[in-house]
Amino acid sequence: MKRLAADLALVAGASLRLTRFITTDTLGEWLVVGRLKAWGDYHEARHLLARGTPPEHVTEDHEPESWQARAVTALDCPFCIGFWLGAAVLASWLAVRDTRLAGPWRYVAGALTLNSAVGHTSARLD
Repeated sequence: MKRLAADLALVAGASLRLTRFITTDTLGEWLVVGRLKAWGDYHEARHLLARGTPPEHVTEDHEPESWQARAVTALDCPFCIGFWLGAAVLASWLAVRDTRLAGPWRYVAGALTLNSAVGHTSARLD
């Protein structure tokens, strides 16, 4: 029972850190979010052109129409992306919990959790 509680704490901590990486961190913007937004913009432009609307005539308040552009809008929402990242972390734990990979999984999840705790604590101390 103690191992379960500790593992679930690691699931929460790793999910928190990964969510912050995607929604807030500059490195996450450069590595993940920027590329996915460019992918969404590309598909939105293709969708608009197929419909006969040149993308340069679209205003800033344009609601995305392609499923790719709509999906990418979730990257700005910590609740949205946090749910999916949390589900992925939980699924990864379920996949490895009774295998030889449980130790490495705990190490990585622990490092992410520690990074999150240290980052939040140091931000409040500065």
